[in-house]
Amino acid sequence: MEITAIRAHLEGLKDPHLAQFSSGLLPGLTRPILGVRTPQLRTFAKTLAKTDWRDTLTELTADTYEELLLEGLIIAYAAMTREERFALVSGFVPKIDNWAVCDTFCNSLKSFRRYGSAGWEFVLPYIRSSVVYEQRFGIVMGLSHYVTTDYIDAFLAEISALRPLGHYGAMAAGWALCECFVKFPDQTYPLLIDGKLPSASLKKARQKILESLRPSAAWKARIRSIAIT
Repeated sequence: MEITAIRAHLEGLKDPHLAQFSSGLLPGLTRPILGVRTPQLRTFAKTLAKTDWRDTLTELTADTYEELLLEGLIIAYAAMTREERFALVSGFVPKIDNWAVCDTFCNSLKSFRRYGSAGWEFVLPYIRSSVVYEQRFGIVMGLSHYVTTDYIDAFLAEISALRPLGHYGAMAAGWALCECFVKFPDQTYPLLIDGKLPSASLKKARQKILESLRPSAAWKARIRSIAIT
């Protein structure tokens, strides 16, 4: 689809009130926000992914938040080989400049669950990256697709070893620890109490664990008792 048609469709979906609200959640974002709801963007992306989506990707310029996210969603939804998806994801990650695009993109890449160890090996360098949103991409990919019996030990080892970059890295690490704990509490709890985790990540993990409905009351009591300096 040509860019003029894409932008006309997005303009028809925009909500100025949502745009204003979203701007408050994404401080420092330089590109404009139209205010299109994520479910509507997902629907549009799925439609585009069934057409000449490669031509569409060349049309998108990421001039707005919505265009950038639309590009990521098409990459996530379109049918393609594993190798092509890896290449497109590699090209898209450097464009990520906010947590919302990062997290929505990661959650949408469900194809990685079919890729087994090849997908995990692709994600690993991002977890270990020294670039903020590359690191967040890696962590959120991990918590979205690799908190499983096959990968929990490897993922916890990566979380234990990394030093989160800034606020968005620390929050992602805390979120990852929560997801690991609610699914694999016995494996995750020792990491929460060993005193090696950055306090910001540990605080976020504790907050999210206590907010979750999944852990038992007994586990929550143990989480509340963790000392955070």
